[in-house]
Amino acid sequence: MLKSLPSEKTTLRDPVTGRTIHCFTERGCNCSPYFNSYAWTPDSEWFFFVRDDGDGEWLMACEYSTGALRKLAGPYPLEPQDDRILWPTLNAIPGTRAATFVQGGALWRVDLEGNGRAEQVARLPGRSGGDTDVSSDGRWHVMPIFHAPEEAWKEFKTAGWPVDPVIARHGFTSEMIRVDLNNGKIETLWNESNAMVDHISINPKDPDLILFCHEGAKPYQYGRMFLRRVGEATSRPLRDQRSGRVWVTHERWFPDGERISYHGEYRALPLFGNEASHQQHHFYYGVLDVARDLPREYFLSDPSRQPWHCPPAPDGRRIVTDCRGGQG
Repeated sequence: MLKSLPSEKTTLRDPVTGRTIHCFTERGCNCSPYFNSYAWTPDSEWFFFVRDDGDGEWLMACEYSTGALRKLAGPYPLEPQDDRILWPTLNAIPGTRAATFVQGGALWRVDLEGNGRAEQVARLPGRSGGDTDVSSDGRWHVMPIFHAPEEAWKEFKTAGWPVDPVIARHGFTSEMIRVDLNNGKIETLWNESNAMVDHISINPKDPDLILFCHEGAKPYQYGRMFLRRVGEATSRPLRDQRSGRVWVTHERWFPDGERISYHGEYRALPLFGNEASHQQHHFYYGVLDVARDLPREYFLSDPSRQPWHCPPAPDGRRIVTDCRGGQG
């Protein structure tokens, strides 16, 4: 049975802007879906998140107007790591009042008005993770399946950044798949060799056109952002960064399906193998017109600010961002 919890909602007034801020949780450790995922039901009344209450993890939902909380599924164990809810895979399913996520080597679906149990959609063909996405028609959940020896995973726990040496040393491969949320059918789309795929973003107008990144991307110095249509033979790199002085990330489609939002930085010295390159850099937002392969990049007037996740607004007229390192 679904377990309802009392509201934890509180409000406060921002001392600088005077705006009212709504806080919906005060217990546990809570995590909302990632920047390239969607948390809300179509009526914008409920949103999904993950809660660690110290004894286990729960898939939760909260009603915006009242703050009412529901435990939709769980508890899931906190250890081992693979048995936890893979938080970056949590996505609300467009056109429904349900969410989908990866846990314990399987893809699951849970409904807001369900019975308090997640339904297994499919067993996955390997280890998944990374930031996944669901198509705007609510049919496909696209994700990578990672193929690497166990020693690679152990090394990842202590590896510094960038992670490229670990990826290259162990022959890391990302098998791109999509799962039909209606019937559980799994379709292998392609393989990305020597790459850890992340930040998946499905074109909102064309579910066969998929944007993604290679974490680190040193083996692919041409770029870090990639675009590929299902059925094509190769992935198309976006935003030339062969100089090693350009770094771009956190890419996401605009709602029009024609432009991509991202952020990046220019560095005075090549990115890899030069720690001093962090000391001389310029940060910017980017908007890439895909059809014309035309990037427009806008520098921040304050060079100390580092834009980070930067999703576009639903009307496509603005970009909202946080800043790296708690800069505000």
